Amino acid sequence: MYLRLLVCTFLISGCADEIQPTLELDELDDATLLRLIGASTGRDARMAMDVATRLLQSTIDVEDTCPTLHRVGRTSIMFSDCKNRFGVGLSGAIRISQWTSRSTFEFLDFTIDDPEGDVIPNFMRSMSIDGSISVSGDLTSDFRLTTDVVVELDGRQPPIRSAIVMACQEGRCGLSDGVELEGNGAVIENANSVGRESSWTLRGVSRLEVAAFKPAPFNLFGDFCVAWQIPDSGRSGGSPCPRSPD
Repeated sequence: MYLRLLVCTFLISGCADEIQPTLELDELDDATLLRLIGASTGRDARMAMDVATRLLQSTIDVEDTCPTLHRVGRTSIMFSDCKNRFGVGLSGAIRISQWTSRSTFEFLDFTIDDPEGDVIPNFMRSMSIDGSISVSGDLTSDFRLTTDVVVELDGRQPPIRSAIVMACQEGRCGLSDGVELEGNGAVIENANSVGRESSWTLRGVSRLEVAAFKPAPFNLFGDFCVAWQIPDSGRSGGSPCPRSPD
């Protein structure tokens, strides 16, 4: 697996198995649908990158011995099977490579047990990450995000794989590829994002149409309000929010 991650650093867009539209979306509960929607926006990738960056900075700043850090040039590798100074349990490995306009994050069976929310968001208790993420650009308005990462939260739901490509230029973003749950996938179609408003479709056996609005100024990975519907069954849900003026 680790060798595969190293190869995917340079050929990442060709490493993901193609997502097939075989997921029975209408059979999933609302919470799982919202998890899939979030993963399709790159939210799981953002959480994974945040965790890796915070652990790296903490290890450098306070010389925490968990995880163990090895640095070679622009590459940092963290190995762990231990608890850090906060009592957060860590296992697995993370490799981060950073250049002027490109960064890659590689996770090898990395797990965090964090009951107090010191490293991961406090609404979670644990997080498992496996896969690769690549970012080209500055993560504000002009960039390309490529991810093939599997994230499991708290063990309450099956892991969700997000194999997506997101490209943004001057605040306008597009999505492609898709998400996968227990070997069945939904592909992203008709994606469009301008400023705070976004819309896209997840197509499995049925179609899940999504409209989202970011109440805060443009922030690709920020929180958003979302409304979704499955036209074939008439089912709908989400958490729409009022649009406040700029």
